[in-house]
Order: sequence, then C-alpha cells, then structure tokens
Amino acid sequence: MKRVYLTAAALLLLGACDSGPSGPGELTGRLQTPGPVLGAAVLEVEGKGITSFAGSGGTRVFFSPTGVEDTYRVVLMAQVPGELQFQVSVQNRGAKKPSVSVVAVASGENLPLPATADYKVRFTK
Repeated sequence: MKRVYLTAAALLLLGACDSGPSGPGELTGRLQTPGPVLGAAVLEVEGKGITSFAGSGGTRVFFSPTGVEDTYRVVLMAQVPGELQFQVSVQNRGAKKPSVSVVAVASGENLPLPATADYKVRFTK
C-alpha cells in the first residue's frame, strides 16, 4: 500500500512540473524600462521557430531577418508613449523563449536614450 501512495505522489509531482502550453502560438513580450516612458525601441531577437512579430497594446511593430539564422531586427513604436509590448509567433510555445538584445531606445519625446543593460524584455505565454 505504501508503494501505491509513493507512486501516486510521484505522478502528481511530475504533473506539477508542466512548463506550460506547447505547440504553435504567441508569446507576449514587454520591454521593461528603468526610467522614462519610452516611445520606441530597436531590438535584436534570436530564437528557433519564430514565424512572425505583431504589435500589441498600442505598439506598432516592424521586423526583418538580419541575415543571421534565427535572428531578427524588430522596431517597436508606441502610438502613445508608454509600455512597449509585442507578440512573437512561434512554432512551439513550450520551447526556449527567444533572447533579446536592446539595440536602441527613444523617449516618449523622441529623444535618444542610452541602451543600457537595464532594459529587458520579459516574455509570457
């Protein structure tokens, strides 16, 4: 009987380790800023299985492959300065999330800001 309980407990623990939904779908990316409200940003996004990018929450998006495999240059422009967010269509939402480098940022007044390591993109499923 003890073995049955241990097996049941192990199965419950394995089921709790689910990494979330998999298969094709979208990830939502949000650019986190340490300071002023942003109006635009240029990102370099790298990841396997990326199929497209789209704007979200009042952000317009333009993108193009860089010529390096699985790497894209993505421009985010806020229609009204504020949070910059976007959608990434991927072949498998359960795969590793894309990595992002912030290349350039501009304030809500369209002034260039230093693109420091303090700017980060967080992805949610």
